[in-house]
This record gives sequence, C-alpha cells and structure tokens, in this order.
Amino acid sequence: MSSVKVPVLDAPRSSILPAWPERTRSRAVAAFVRASTEIAAAGPVIETMSAP
Repeated sequence: MSSVKVPVLDAPRSSILPAWPERTRSRAVAAFVRASTEIAAAGPVIETMSAP
C-alpha cells in the first residue's frame, strides 16, 4: 500500500494541542505526541491512501 501527500497551500492554519495526564508513562501516548509533533512541523498536507 502506498500513500500520497499533497500540499494544501491555501488552507487556514490550525492548532494541535495534545494533553495527557502528567504522570502517564504510556508508550502509546508518547508515540502519539511524537507523531503529532512531526506531522504538525511538516506543514499542511492531505494524505490519501491508494486502494490495495
């Protein structure tokens, strides 16, 4: 399966503000925050998945 990313140059900016319990040690939460931060830093995109 492949994916395609297309820049959305005229889209309005949006904000992502993940929040989680202060004492959590969840690897899933850490992975989500890491992925969210990387995606947000990459800029506005639309990602579509092609059919298998």
